[in-house]
Amino acid sequence: MRVSLEHHDSGWAASVKRTREFGDFAVEVTAAPGHDHSKIRCEGVRVDHDEAWVRASWLANAADCRQGEAATRFQEMLDYAQSRRWYDQTRDEIAAHVVNREP
Repeated sequence: MRVSLEHHDSGWAASVKRTREFGDFAVEVTAAPGHDHSKIRCEGVRVDHDEAWVRASWLANAADCRQGEAATRFQEMLDYAQSRRWYDQTRDEIAAHVVNREP
């Protein structure tokens, strides 16, 4: 699963790609070369340099993982992340690595 962040004139926008791939989680940041994206805040996501945090409840809604098999797989992903200390249940945030992309 990938969270995609793109910069537009109005600010940063987040979307979810590969919504049924639960084994690889990252935040992809797309910005023009030289654009400062060291601190990004948008709905459900915050990035601080090479570290990203994604709100799990936002991700489940955005990826349509609230029911059925997708909900089960999503919960398994959260359980695994928590076992690795990548999921902060009190803040409802999952840690993710940042992948920088050029437009």
